[in-house]
Amino acid sequence: MEREARLKQHAAELAEADRHKNEFLAVLGHELRNPLAPIRNALHMLRQKTDAAAMSWASELIERQVTTLTRLADDLLDVTRLARGKLSVRRDLLDLAALARTTVADHEPMFRAANRQLTAHVPAGPIWLRGDAGRLTQVLTNSAVKCPEVH
Repeated sequence: MEREARLKQHAAELAEADRHKNEFLAVLGHELRNPLAPIRNALHMLRQKTDAAAMSWASELIERQVTTLTRLADDLLDVTRLARGKLSVRRDLLDLAALARTTVADHEPMFRAANRQLTAHVPAGPIWLRGDAGRLTQVLTNSAVKCPEVH
């Protein structure tokens, strides 16, 4: 009887772990798609314009988005952190206002192509905080992309 109870408990724990894994993979799949639209827009601009400013903007955007994709791939490869409930969050000193402006600039061409407007009211000065730039960029991107009423 005790053995049967332990087996049922173990089966329930395995089912819960499987549910968490599936949720993680669904979120990760969504997060992997987010950087692709700005990269696609930058590549389109590179094909259309050859001036130095456009090339510089596009290469910087692609570099930021590839860094994001690399971090997401690292998250995928380290799924064991999720199973242990230990997703890492960096605590670097960063300017949230600059991060918001960069995120808006990266996604603005995608919104323009969809006849949508992306507007952010960001203070001109810095907003210093300790945080994870990658995770905060995810939050800002998801807010803009997933919430059409947010401008």
